[in-house]
Order: sequence, then C-alpha cells, then structure tokens
Amino acid sequence: MATYAQVALLRPSRYLDLLYTYKIPYEANEISIGARVKINFNNRIEEGFIFSLSTENTYQGEVKPILEILPKDLWLTPELVELIKWVSEYYLCSITEALNLVSSPEKIYLPSEVLCAVVDEHRLKQKVEKSKCLKNDKALANLLKEKSGWLKNSVRVRKLIAEGLLTVIEKKLPAPPEIVLSDSQSSVYRRIVHDLGKDFVGLLHGVTGSGKTEIYLKLAGDVIKQGKQVLFLLPEIGITTQMVARVKKYFPDHTLVYHSRLNSREKFFVWHEVRQGKPVLVLGPRSAAFLPFIKLGLIILDEEHELSYKQEESPKYHVREVVYWRAKRLGVPLLLGTATPSLETYAAVLSGAIKYYRLEKRYQNRPSPKIFIVDMFKEAKEGNTGIISRTLNQKIEERLVKGEQVFLFLNRRGFAPTIMCRSCGYFYRCPDCDVAVTYHKEEKNFQCHYCGKKIVATRKCPVCQENSLDLYGYGTERVEEELQRLYQARILRVDYDTMKGKDSYEKIILAMKRKEVDILVGTQMLAKGFDFPDLTLVGVLNADQSLNLPDFRAGERSFNLLTQVAGRAGRGIVPGEVVIQTFNPENYVLKAVKDGNYQQYALKELFNRKLAGYPPFNKIFRIIIAGRDEQLILEGAKCFADLLKFNSERLKANIEIIGPASAPYYKLKRNYRYHILIKGNKGNIAREVLKNVVLEFKTTSFYSKLTLALDLSPQIFF
Repeated sequence: MATYAQVALLRPSRYLDLLYTYKIPYEANEISIGARVKINFNNRIEEGFIFSLSTENTYQGEVKPILEILPKDLWLTPELVELIKWVSEYYLCSITEALNLVSSPEKIYLPSEVLCAVVDEHRLKQKVEKSKCLKNDKALANLLKEKSGWLKNSVRVRKLIAEGLLTVIEKKLPAPPEIVLSDSQSSVYRRIVHDLGKDFVGLLHGVTGSGKTEIYLKLAGDVIKQGKQVLFLLPEIGITTQMVARVKKYFPDHTLVYHSRLNSREKFFVWHEVRQGKPVLVLGPRSAAFLPFIKLGLIILDEEHELSYKQEESPKYHVREVVYWRAKRLGVPLLLGTATPSLETYAAVLSGAIKYYRLEKRYQNRPSPKIFIVDMFKEAKEGNTGIISRTLNQKIEERLVKGEQVFLFLNRRGFAPTIMCRSCGYFYRCPDCDVAVTYHKEEKNFQCHYCGKKIVATRKCPVCQENSLDLYGYGTERVEEELQRLYQARILRVDYDTMKGKDSYEKIILAMKRKEVDILVGTQMLAKGFDFPDLTLVGVLNADQSLNLPDFRAGERSFNLLTQVAGRAGRGIVPGEVVIQTFNPENYVLKAVKDGNYQQYALKELFNRKLAGYPPFNKIFRIIIAGRDEQLILEGAKCFADLLKFNSERLKANIEIIGPASAPYYKLKRNYRYHILIKGNKGNIAREVLKNVVLEFKTTSFYSKLTLALDLSPQIFF
C-alpha cells in the first residue's frame, strides 16, 4: 500500500510548478490518484489533488501528513489527472495552470428532492404517529400510501434514511427515442457506424442547414442506449442555448448543460452525474472537455473550425487537441463536424488520417441561399455613400412587405470605431493600450475593447486642444440608428453590449420565434448555430473587415465566417438570399463563398500555405514577453531569442527563429509587448528546444520582472 502522495496545489502560481510530497495517514481507508486533500503548505491550510502515489519517499526534508481526505464527489478521475499532466507538458505550462482548467467543485450540494421508497412500513408509521411535523408532511403521507415517491431533502428525511426506514432509489431513465433520418442522412450515418472503432476520428462536412445535428443525435442515442456518456462540444454559450432545446426534444431526461454561467450548485450537479457514470449527453463549450467522465462513449466537436475553441489566456490550449488526446487515451470515437472545415482538419482528411463524410445538400433538398456581391466602390461613384447599398436596401424593403425577417451582419460593436482630430490628424487611442478607442453613443463614452477602459466622450483633442474630434466608420450602434431612420421596422441589436444577461440568448430566440423582430443587426455572436425559419435575407455590411487583417489565416477566417453567416438565410420553407458588400469584389475568397465551393478555396489556400511554410505544413510557436519597463522587455526578449538560437544549434533542430519584434499591438493594458516566432516542420523538436529555453530563462534576472506567455498553437497574432 502506498504511504506517500505527490500533491498538486489548487492555488495557481507561476512559482509553484511542482508536486509536493505528503504522508498518507494510517487511518485512510481508501485513497487513489485524483483524491482531493487538505494539506499544510508553508503554514497555511491549502487544498490540492493527489497526482501520484509511492511507497518510498524521495523528498529529503520533513514530510508532513495529509490533514484531510475530502469526499469522493470532489475527486478527479485518474484519467483527468493524466489529461492535466499532458496539457502541462504539451503546452509547456505549470501543473497548477493546467489544473485550473478543471472547474472542480469546492463543496458538495445535496439535491433539493430525493426519490425514496419505504423499507420498514411498521416502524415508519410509528415514527410518524409520535411526531407532529412528520404527521403534517403531506408528501410523506402520500409516500406511505404509494410506497415510493419524491420527498424534500430535509434533515428529517435524511434521518429517516439513516435509520433504515426509507431508502433512496435511482430514477430509471427511459430509453431515448428513435431519430428518423432522411435518405442522405441515413447513408452518412450508416457509413459512420460501419467505420466506428477504437481509434476512429471522422469529419462530418455538411453545408449549412444540411442536418448534421440529427446525425450527431442518432449516434448519441446509440451510445446512451449502451449505458455510456456523450460529450457534445459547441463553440459558444449562445449556440448552446438553442441547441439545448433541440437535444432535449429527443433526450429530455439524458441532457445536461455545462458552461461558465452556471452557479456552483448547477455545476456540481453536472459534475456529480458525470462522475457517477450516468448515461448522459453533456452539452457545453470548451470547459466541458475537462469534466470527469467515467463511461465516455462518444465525443462530438461541432463547428470544429471555430476560433473560440482556442483559449487565449494561459494555458493557451486548443480544445480540438485536448479531445484528440482524450479520445485516443480512452479509445473513444471522435466526430468533428462543420460546414467549413479548418485547413488543419481538411489536410488531415487529404492525408487519410481522418475519415471523411459529406452532406452536400440542405435538409429536405431545400435550396442554398442565392448570394449577391455588391461593389461598394461602384455604389460610391454612383452617389450612394451610405452604409446600405441600393441592392440590399431594395431586398430589405421586399422582406418587410412580405413579413419576413432580415439579419444584417457587422462584426464591430459600438457607434464609431475611429475618432480623429480634423485639425491635427490625431487618432484618439487608449492611454493604456496601443489601440484606437471606439465611441459608444448609448453610454456617451470612448471605450477600449481590449482593456475595457472607458473615457467620457469629448470633442476636445488632447493634442491640439481644438474642439475638432470627429467620428469615422460605423459599428452596430450606428447601423441600428441608421436602420431606424430608413425603415418602419422592429429592430433588435445583438452584440456584447446587449448580451450580458444570463437569459439574453433565450430572449432573442423567443422574440424571433414570435416574429417580434423584423431586422436583426449583430456581430458574429449570431453568425453560426442559430436557426430562424422566417429569416430569409442576410446582409453582410463590410466583408473587407476580416479579409484585410495582417494574418495568414485571414482568408480562411473570412471564408468560414461569411459562409456561416450566409447559412442563416432560408433555413425554412422560403428560399433565402445573401447580399455581401465589399470594396474588393474580385477577391478569390468572396468568389468561393458565392459559389459555395469549399474544395476549390481550400486547395488553393493549402497550396499557398505550403509555399510559405505555414500550418498545417509547419508548426508555429509564439512567445510573448511583456511588462511595464519598455527597455527591460526588449532586453529580456533578446535574451530569450539568444537562448533559442543556442539551444536549437545544440540540439541540431531545423527550426527558424523570427524576432524578437514588437507585437502588432505593441502596448496592451499598460504592458509593452515583444514576440518571437518559431517555425519548423517537426513540432516535437521545437517543443523540446522551447522547453529547455524556458527552464534556462527562469534562472535569469528577467523572469521575475516580466510576463512570459507561450502559445504553441497560435490562432491570432495581435
């Protein structure tokens, strides 16, 4: 039996990247990897998890005993401990940072009601006769009559259970219903079932509105009938809201929802059900990937291309890589799904590493929306300098007459994104960041969308002191105001500023369903996942916004986003139309979106990526060094780059080191930022070099004076 445990602290710290040895108390009846314990750490009572057990002590100093072993409902599973270790090694973060990804409950919450059955009717009746409180309990009286039923989980009821008068019985979940598929869906479903196996990874590539969800649920039903669990990941909480209704239609008793907006009691309930091995389907964003599944039978990653699956805070993990690891470790099938596969996934399909399944038509053979590209240069030459082109205006008016709904997409919140002095040319920027502020008319302030700073709006230029600050460009607030001027319509704006409530998404879905909205104007919050049958027109107000970013993935993101936005149109009986406004109508990405030809676009983009040495053909790692002292940060970045060059030569690593250079957003939240890029075709060698450099850099005087962030699968480069 093990006598020593290596414990990871729950307190996240860059300086506590160790496992600490503690002695297991003799009276401990049962203990295993993943157990949650209380310990004395540096004369403070701390909590942590056991990451390994041993019979020998390798620590030279005094070994303190574990103070308390907490209840099993608070433990991690051994497999989850392995996952945390893998995240730490793969993303080169500390154990405590990786452990922080798991939202483990801090306390046990008892259910409000329990399903009980009578064990000893005679003794229970005697007990009831002697107690006025029990005699007046109508639920208990009904229980005695029916022999079983639901009771409030009170102290009195728990006492009756402890005395053996009542017993708690498990509610039997009904078998999930059969899901009827169309011919095309059935064909794909049968192929997937035929291919399912221990190392199965597949991509379900279906156009928007093709019915991918029904295939997911048919497969999920098969797994639940086997008494196993399903992890169904979605990119955002907003999509989860509408998907819950669809999933609960088929699995009302088997569906659990998990995301950051749940309270502690709600999170514990999901954690408990999953850890107990109940046959459930868990819906949620990336945080749900770190739940303690006991009987996982299938992982579904919907909208697998989505940027929101990548965490931008440390540890900067990508959930697609996390579920790949879990699926392989547990021998569980992994099914990816999207209308616009990421190029990394599509390249894996072409190489044969991932199986491929295609749905080429919309459900019930409904037509795909017709797409029109409007040249805004031509519009301006012909006298229209407004936000809405004449083509889009005409189609909006037609929809309003017919009583159909319109969605206008602009991925920029606020009223005006640029504030410039017309006297001296000064651009108003955030004093704490190297970025322009945005004017928000409703709040009458200038806001930084990176640090959140708010400044009272003014016309006075801080440089020349003239009252000559003017507004340029437009965001969703300004579009909403313009629409109110142009149309007699009910307009709803959906962006970060209007969606802060817990039930915000439910209200939008309900308003659209009741046809209380004529025109919906919003950001990418509405670009995917939502299904409004009466929405027949989509207008993209500025397609160039994402196309012109200085990022090798700009084309891919634009294609994905525009295709997903266009897919919101015509999902009901009435065919849809899409109007894309651009100053660059000949762009090959826009042409591919119009033609609906993913393969044509993807092959061209992959060819360009291969020539330039970009992912998926090479790995790119990014190191960001930040701090308040501008000169010190530059010196620290140079030191890090020198260590990289030395170690790459020592290990004979064929990698390219670019930088250090100032980051595109040189200053954020008062911190100056430099970055270094590593390019190489063998990620393991580059990771080994970087790991050695980080260890060496921690011994320098720079480490304690600056912030070091490692991004081993960077998706954005600001």
